[in-house]
Amino acid sequence: MLSQEKVVDAVVLIITFLITSLIIVNFRLSSIIAILLFYLPSASYLLIKYPRVRKPAIFFSVPTFIAFLAVDYVAHYNLAWFIPTVFPFRIFEFVTIEVLVWVVLWTLSIVTVYKVFIDVRHKTENIRNYKWFIIVLITAFVAFLLAVSVKPTSNYAYAKFISIPIMFPIIYIVVKRPNLIPNLWKISLVMLFFSLVIELIGLSLNHWDFPGEYTSFLGLLGFQIPLEEFVLWILLGGACVAAYYEIFVDLEGI
Repeated sequence: MLSQEKVVDAVVLIITFLITSLIIVNFRLSSIIAILLFYLPSASYLLIKYPRVRKPAIFFSVPTFIAFLAVDYVAHYNLAWFIPTVFPFRIFEFVTIEVLVWVVLWTLSIVTVYKVFIDVRHKTENIRNYKWFIIVLITAFVAFLLAVSVKPTSNYAYAKFISIPIMFPIIYIVVKRPNLIPNLWKISLVMLFFSLVIELIGLSLNHWDFPGEYTSFLGLLGFQIPLEEFVLWILLGGACVAAYYEIFVDLEGI
């Protein structure tokens, strides 16, 4: 049960998100501006008000752009998604600045919401599995360089490639710490609303597109959303981030 203070915080975040959404749609803002407006105010509000979350959330979230390089490169190369950019360059022809900024702020927002509203077991936290955290980041960067070199090609790339880094931490938590399953469901349900709104706004403003092959599509308000996008990002994205956070921050051992 949320305290009165937390209820007020939740109302502030929802109102801010709705106002931000209206501004983005009304002024048809670019994706990089939309990303900053969607995620930065809410994360900043919680990090300023709850300083105990600040250090682990920022330290955990900022390096995620390294881990996401390979994912986005493979996705763009195989047309799992396509993101236009306002910048005059792409990293190794495919990766955009927009997606790297997005993954950091998206992760930061999920972690702050998760720690403030759902998982409040620890008053202070640090990266407990620091060694493994660094190893995973190095491995992810090597995977990116390997992807650039090999250029792995596959149909249904979203389902085949992108599902692996998303499902692995969730499955790990379910097997190793099933007591945390309710937390993963809660953050998934919370993020479902926000992610779905962001998805529809992004599609309406051509912030991204899905030109590849997918297992199926969901029709919603005139937009066609790939089933992979709905399940892996909209539905399970929050659980994925929370699971990684549990593995590297909250859990004593991996």
